[in-house]
Amino acid sequence: MTFTNISNNAECLCLRDSYADVVNIFARKVRKAPDMKEGDFRSNFEKDRLPATDSCDDVCGIHGVSIEIWNEESAVTLLEKYQTTANYSPKYKNNLSIFKLKDGAGVVKYTPNQKEYNKFHYDLYKEDFFTIDHLDLIEMIPLIPTKDA
Repeated sequence: MTFTNISNNAECLCLRDSYADVVNIFARKVRKAPDMKEGDFRSNFEKDRLPATDSCDDVCGIHGVSIEIWNEESAVTLLEKYQTTANYSPKYKNNLSIFKLKDGAGVVKYTPNQKEYNKFHYDLYKEDFFTIDHLDLIEMIPLIPTKDA
């Protein structure tokens, strides 16, 4: 795997302590069901956003895509959190994608120290040639029930 887009910022060593993970299941809020889209997995760097400070945590953070581990310990907590936030902005990312990374997707790094401590948080550092096909969608959970339900 190549990571030129991230490693060009050599001062920070963003990939330190990261690893390929094709075993665990992860979650991320996305816009539309039933499928995930490339845009749902764009990093802040890809959106031309700048880090809040010059600290390596902030610099590396804009290169990563925020995901959360989805397991017996986290599932209920995360689903409740996302359903609550979806009620505040019902038209913005109102689905929760549950997925696994395939070989070549990139690497993950445990990063619980975000703006608000979140012990389930990881950053996904996508490989330079990442596509949505590098993810295996397991389930798409609507966060706001449809009117037909």
